[in-house]
Amino acid sequence: MRVNAVLRAMLSAATSLALICVLLPVKAAPTAAQSAATKEMIKDEFKKAVDSLNLSEDQKTKLHAILKDAKTQRESIFKDSGLTDEQKQEKLAAAKAKTIL
Repeated sequence: MRVNAVLRAMLSAATSLALICVLLPVKAAPTAAQSAATKEMIKDEFKKAVDSLNLSEDQKTKLHAILKDAKTQRESIFKDSGLTDEQKQEKLAAAKAKTIL
């Protein structure tokens, strides 16, 4: 139960962050170094959170597959130039609900 709750919270946070990035207007693009540093920081924090759960190798494998699928879905939504920002928001919310439940 605790693992599911933590996973839901992490997926929710990741999806919310992705949604915010889509909806906020871009004022100035971050430098490559800033982007790389941010990605590395997020990766480190996520690894710490997963490690704190003491997951088995099987659970880690399943979690990796779930997160990879969620990332693929988000990227597909972001790349769909035929969608408005509102439609992207709706699709991201639906994908989030599907992944979490």
